[in-house]
Amino acid sequence: MEYSRNTIFFTIFLIASLLSLPIIPVNATPNITALFAFGDSTVDSGNNNNIPTVFRGDHQPYGQDFPGHVSSGRLCNGKLVTDYIVDSLGLKEVLPAYLDPNLKDKDLLTGVTFGSAGSGLDRNTMAVSHALDIHSQLNYFNEALQRIEKTVGATQASEIVKNALFLVSIGTNDMLINFYDVPIRALEYSIDDYQNLLLQQLESLIKNLYGAGARRIVVAGLPPIGCLPMQVTLGSIIPSFHMFERICVYQQNIDSQLYNNKLQALTSRLQAEYNGTRVLYVDIYNPLMDMIKNPRHYGFKHALQACCGTGLVEMGPLCNARVPTCSDPSRYIFWDSVHPTQAAYRGKYGQRRQAWRGSDSERNSTSRGSDHTGDEENHNLSEHHDDTPDEEDGEHLSREKNGHRDRGRNRGRPRRHNYRGINGLGHGSTSSTHPIEASKPPPGPRMPDGTRGFTLGRDRPPISNQS
Repeated sequence: MEYSRNTIFFTIFLIASLLSLPIIPVNATPNITALFAFGDSTVDSGNNNNIPTVFRGDHQPYGQDFPGHVSSGRLCNGKLVTDYIVDSLGLKEVLPAYLDPNLKDKDLLTGVTFGSAGSGLDRNTMAVSHALDIHSQLNYFNEALQRIEKTVGATQASEIVKNALFLVSIGTNDMLINFYDVPIRALEYSIDDYQNLLLQQLESLIKNLYGAGARRIVVAGLPPIGCLPMQVTLGSIIPSFHMFERICVYQQNIDSQLYNNKLQALTSRLQAEYNGTRVLYVDIYNPLMDMIKNPRHYGFKHALQACCGTGLVEMGPLCNARVPTCSDPSRYIFWDSVHPTQAAYRGKYGQRRQAWRGSDSERNSTSRGSDHTGDEENHNLSEHHDDTPDEEDGEHLSREKNGHRDRGRNRGRPRRHNYRGINGLGHGSTSSTHPIEASKPPPGPRMPDGTRGFTLGRDRPPISNQS
């Protein structure tokens, strides 16, 4: 399914961390006075620079394409989607972090982000990441509101909040940290029960925002988590049924879609309860999957490999000035093994300076295609994008640290790991299927129903059922 460039855009997914929203001309909706963002790395502009956590992007090569080439703390090579939003609304050039020591009271009038990379809805997530949980983010928002009232008075402060856009992007870290990569919660909960636990916390966050005066609330769903480069890498070796192929993890993507279905139902219910309030679900799963399946359509070459380092596992402290980066991040969907590039964020939003509107028609367009569990993606299983080697191949091993120049000796040659499946095509160039299709289980042990696939342990058939 191909999605209109006028109806979607991306933000951390995600998530990893990518957001999408339908947009219309500015003059068709009352002015949005500010943007207040809550959540994880997809909306963190540098709050984590000021707390003790390794989930931070205040070092090179993060920010190499940001204005001034500053490592602002954004886990990206440049701007986040929140920066494009405030710029398109004419509020400011970029959305600052609330904990930025240089933040002034007047900056609060047009919005800030309270997001914290590594944050989640489950307290266990913060036990690992040491990020700001949603309660801390809410406390900082209340503190910011007091500062706004002191600056412009209570009446104007109330109007600013009423007409502000509240963006919530969270949940991916909970699944990654607690259920997949370190499956502590998987030992305690079924996937259904764990998702319900997360959504209870999310509902509490939304209710608190409503109680504080928010009337325009946008909540992003989960991305196709199984297609994040880190998960693709882990999925290729645990178990090692397709170690030399870059294939999305089928079950993790199914889980994301099930969560999104529940989230959509939650936002619909809350909007019905809160008269005069827009509580919108934003589908980011399907737009990102379309981008991954058809990278060249969006100007990308590399769908399942990141720009930083090997592109397989580097993120945060592992993506640093000592590792090489690709020569052209705009050809990559992902900057590191979890977070998208500036080009991916900009691709669906930044090129169109338009504003947003919250309405029932908007809800319908954002949720399009979100009520399935993978079947609709089967239409394209035999299609794969071109993987013809070009001068970018081998670039990860040929970057000089000072300026990331290509020495030339690896131009056009396979990378050291020597498998062409790195860009999503699988091992070798004769693959007849599209392995990044998350709706079809990748090659692996034969399942009881005759299909082949794996789910990283959960729901795997007994050994006796495998051939």
